[in-house]
Amino acid sequence: MLNKSVLYRYYTDPSGTFWQCNTKAIGSGSEGADSSLQEQFNKDITLQEAETITVSILKQVMEEKVTPNNVDIAKVSPLHSPGG
Repeated sequence: MLNKSVLYRYYTDPSGTFWQCNTKAIGSGSEGADSSLQEQFNKDITLQEAETITVSILKQVMEEKVTPNNVDIAKVSPLHSPGG
């Protein structure tokens, strides 16, 4: 059973294979982004902190300006039944 207070991170490759990981950057600039992610992420980080750090790192490593048209962030959360 998943701990509801813990943030789980997953990496999905283009084939659809996924696995749990602490941090992962892909594509152009991934080496620098991976290094920054390793330095700034920790196991107790909140979802909001993770998003803020991620967007900040993207702004540093992307050649294009970061916009809603070229960056997607997905969040998956468990469904809760009424009263439970």
